Amino acid sequence: SALTTGEAAVVFDWNYNWAGRAEQLEKDGVNFETIVLEDGVFGNYYAQPVTISSPHPNAARLWVDWLTSDEGSEQYALGGAIPARFTELAEAGKLSDEALDNLPDPEILEKVELPTPEQGDAANSVIATEWAQKVKY
Repeated sequence: SALTTGEAAVVFDWNYNWAGRAEQLEKDGVNFETIVLEDGVFGNYYAQPVTISSPHPNAARLWVDWLTSDEGSEQYALGGAIPARFTELAEAGKLSDEALDNLPDPEILEKVELPTPEQGDAANSVIATEWAQKVKY
């Protein structure tokens, strides 16, 4: 990666993208630290598609049910992603300390702003047309 080669000293990315990479980066000699900004915090949704014309459409529904269950939410949090039911689970004490340690501070999570569908569409358009010109690897 650009961090390992020294081409990049700072990377702005989704917090969960680095949970599984930190140990290897440190082995590679990178002094790695993640910081979640305290203002201008931005979030986005994951989409879980269910194909209704599949031979077993209920299997996909069961998968989505599991992803949003207490157990599935714990797994998301262990991976550094904020579960859809985070507030409910945190208030009920249903997320382990280990999972909570992988997430930003709850006070920061309260500040997360999510885009409207129109904002998401506009951002996708800019990324599709300008990303390659603006970002150099």
